[in-house]
Amino acid sequence: MTELTLQSETSPLSDVTLEALLKMAALKSLSPQSAAQDFVRAMLDGAVSEGLKFSPEDFAKLLADIFDRTEARPRGETHVLDIPHSLLPPAYSAFAIATADKPFLVASVTGELAALSIEMHALIHPILNVARTAKGARSHKGEATPESHMIIVTARQSAVSTNRIVAGLTETLADVDAVVSDFDALRGALGQTEQELSRVTSVDTGKACEFLRWLYDGNFVLMGARRFDYREIITDKDGRTEPETVDAS
Repeated sequence: MTELTLQSETSPLSDVTLEALLKMAALKSLSPQSAAQDFVRAMLDGAVSEGLKFSPEDFAKLLADIFDRTEARPRGETHVLDIPHSLLPPAYSAFAIATADKPFLVASVTGELAALSIEMHALIHPILNVARTAKGARSHKGEATPESHMIIVTARQSAVSTNRIVAGLTETLADVDAVVSDFDALRGALGQTEQELSRVTSVDTGKACEFLRWLYDGNFVLMGARRFDYREIITDKDGRTEPETVDAS
């Protein structure tokens, strides 16, 4: 899977075969070989689709650096990497992400870069099934789980801008982890709240219940929640009503 970006002309990598790329000095010693082949194949397909303007030699050095630095990824960790400029063509900077596959990744990453006013030349995003040991090292055996791997290519960035991008992506992806891990609990809280609210008789709750059911049906992504006690409806001096907030919610 790749994401369409502005760079879409023919890539210098279009005529490069997987076999030829794997024989290059930067890549030929990668291990485990099966994982390396899957990684290089997926990234090559994505780079061609994106029209990436890297020579085969530069692309091989980029992939070798990312593969080596994501060799160990303990369960639950997200890696955000800035690629050394010494490995890249002079016009470019590049960043890499390795994390467990989950919803909202691409939208969150592109949204953060847009907020930072960073234009992408390419975004390559394969989802790979990767087997790892209990400590997170790549392995040629064991159960494989889906991982999202991204390469983001931009115009050459300063050191200050590079640090800002890495910090922004790290914070954004931590937020994604929190949202995804809490998703079922938050959705369950919506359903419970709708049931509680439907039993309130002191005020008309029909529209509110309808709205909560709409949220429950997947029309909104919750970042957090506050609970209310609908048995305690407070009316202020202007006649406005609201429920009592549950402590520590």
